[in-house]
Amino acid sequence: MKTCPKMREVIGKLCAKHGIDLTKQGAHIRLDLPGFDRLCIERITSNAISVAHYFEMNGDLVAEPDIVFFIDTQGYWIPVEITQSMTGWK
Repeated sequence: MKTCPKMREVIGKLCAKHGIDLTKQGAHIRLDLPGFDRLCIERITSNAISVAHYFEMNGDLVAEPDIVFFIDTQGYWIPVEITQSMTGWK
């Protein structure tokens, strides 16, 4: 299975910069930058992290895309789900 060391590194640096301990259940961060969709990173289970961009459509927030990474026992991030609200789930 293919792992994503670069994603793990980038998300790790972002969370460290903002004082977020992503190893804790329920940890999350939302980053807003004018002109870009908001970025939300969340520890959704003890071994999974969601990384998603959100935009607003008809007053609702839509994740586009939302990528879920499984974290194995060695700490490797493995993408297991990609959801794109406009095109479906993979």
